[in-house]
Formats: sequence, structure tokens, C-alpha cells
Amino acid sequence: MLTYALRRIGLAVPTLFGVLVTVFLLLRMLGDPAVMLIPPDTTITPEQLREIRRSIGIDEPLPVQLWLFITNAVRGDFGVSYYGGQDAMRSVISRLGPTLELSLIALAFAVAVGVPLGIAAALRRNSFVDIGISAVSLLGMSMPNFWLGLMLILVFGVQLKWLPISGRGELQNLILPAFTLGASMVAIVQRLIRTDVLETLTQDFVRTARAKGAPPRAVVWHHTLKNALIPTVTVLGLQFGALLGGSVVVETVFAWPGVGRLMIQSISSRDYPVVQAAVVLFAVFFVAINLVVDIVYGFLDPRIRYD
Repeated sequence: MLTYALRRIGLAVPTLFGVLVTVFLLLRMLGDPAVMLIPPDTTITPEQLREIRRSIGIDEPLPVQLWLFITNAVRGDFGVSYYGGQDAMRSVISRLGPTLELSLIALAFAVAVGVPLGIAAALRRNSFVDIGISAVSLLGMSMPNFWLGLMLILVFGVQLKWLPISGRGELQNLILPAFTLGASMVAIVQRLIRTDVLETLTQDFVRTARAKGAPPRAVVWHHTLKNALIPTVTVLGLQFGALLGGSVVVETVFAWPGVGRLMIQSISSRDYPVVQAAVVLFAVFFVAINLVVDIVYGFLDPRIRYD
């Protein structure tokens, strides 16, 4: 098991290195951030422009900038914001709490709704219940987050005035963004549970339990569901990483004060240090979640360790 875990950790290192290089190069394609720092209707000399570039650390050749960026990133140093003057990583971490809160609530909502729907659809295969649940799931997977969020704001916030449409502070503020973020994941969990339960119901140990006269409830809950949930656990881990990425759009729609909204604001203003810190932090979370999922799956299914 230790060898398997070390091998997975070894694969995570080049992934993070690739993320660092990609983020650096993509942001440099957006243009010169020094120009964005010049006040409107202001004319400056070339010497002043060079001084601005030097002050924000982009006066060196591109390979030198890349090397300095990687070496500093390893230490968690992404520089300071071009506008606020605050440490970039600290600015991002200060917004991490709301993002994790929103993502965890959305994940809990997806599990609480998706698992029962998946079981119900599997146990009533090809019935009206199965067809109806599958149709709703397909609809949930087809709706973009931003569109669903805007429709919820229009109906429950503007027309009915039942729920707040922006901000954070009370439990009511979580309802619309968490539903928006978790809706597509409900569909994913439902379809996955349905497939895994149907597959498990055809296994020999389930048929043996039925032949021995086990009650139908015991066959479903003790034999079938326990084994069907193993692959679901791994997918939930991966989907949580996807929720973190999907929170960028949802936070912007609902003015949720998380990392995603900060990232969009920083991209608009070409605040490279903050964008780099936010993207790398998301990448670290995603890689770490994948690593934990791989190790947990290897523990649950020993065959994986020897692949």
C-alpha cells in the first residue's frame, strides 16, 4: 500500500509543475499588466513604463520570469496584488472559506438527493419512475450553471421575493447558489448510483443471498448498496474538485465572496499574482483530492494496488 501511495504522489508532482508553467504562459498572453496600471487619460514616458514593469517584476526576460515564478511558487510566494498591495496568496486564502462552504453544501445536497433517486430508479427499472427520474437527471445535466442561477434569481428572488439573490451571511443566502452548483451533480450521482446498483444486482453474491431467502430489504441495503457505493465514493471525490472549479461561475452570478469571484475580478484587471495564486490553489486542491481518492480506492479494492 505504501508503494502504491508513493507512486500516486510521484505522479502528482509533474502535474502541478505543468499547471505552474501553463498558468504562467497563459496569463502572459493577456497583455502587458503595466499598461493596466496607468491611470486613464495619463501619458507616461517609456522610462516610466519600464519603471512600472520593474516594480511589478516583469522587466526580466520571459524564461527568467518563469524560473522566478516557479521557485517562488514552491515556497508559496506569488507576490503582491498589483492594486491592493496585499500578499496574493493571503488574499486568496481569505476567500477560501466561503468557497469551501458553498462546495460542501452543494456536495451534501447532491448526495442527499442523488443517491435515493438512483436507488429508486434502479429498483424500478424501465418503469415510469425510472423514466421520469432519468429525464429529470438528463435535464439537470444539460442546464448550464449560469443560466440556472439566473432563472432562480428571476423566479425566487425578483418575482416571488422568497430568497436573497446575493451576498453571504445567513443560511438563506446559501440556498440558491448551493442548489445551482449542486444541480448538475445530483444528476451525475443519480445516474452513477443507478448504473452501479443495476450492475451489482446481477452479481453472483446477490443471487446467492436471494436464493438463501434473504429479505428483499436486506438484499438491497446490506448486499447491493454497500458494494455499489465503492465506485461512487471515488467519483464523489473527483466531483468535489469539479465543484470547486464550477464555483467560479456560480459565485459571480450570486456575488458570493469566494475565490471564484476574486479570480474573475483579478482576470478583468489583469492582476497576475492573484490569478496565479487562485489557479494554483485550485490545482493543488484538485490534485490532492485525486490523490486521496486514489489511495482510498486502493484501500477499498486491493486489486488496484497491483495494476
